[in-house]
Amino acid sequence: MDHEVLRLFALRETLTIPSESVLFDALVRWRNCECKRRRLELSAENKLAVLCEDTLYAVRYLLMISEEFLAGPVQRGLLNPRKISEFLGYILHHPVLENPRPAKLIHGMQTLRSGHRGRSVPLS
Repeated sequence: MDHEVLRLFALRETLTIPSESVLFDALVRWRNCECKRRRLELSAENKLAVLCEDTLYAVRYLLMISEEFLAGPVQRGLLNPRKISEFLGYILHHPVLENPRPAKLIHGMQTLRSGHRGRSVPLS
């Protein structure tokens, strides 16, 4: 799938997934496949270059439990260290106040998707 289809899919309010970590893992797999398709080295710069910011922030990181966040975004290198510490602060209920995010973005990441209780759809 091309990036625009991926972006629209990830931004869907009615996306039915058991956890935001499922969407995050799907984005990581897509990013790796896209780098290979473009014949790019799997460097951190190239990995970030193929995935635009609004797709990256379609994942509602603040709905993840700390273990999911540490095993996914922290380990996979998709977010920069500043964003990792900021989001982890919110997850652990100790927000980093020195660099406040726009209220709309934070609220969106803390809000359940409207389709979250329905039938799960595998993202493979």
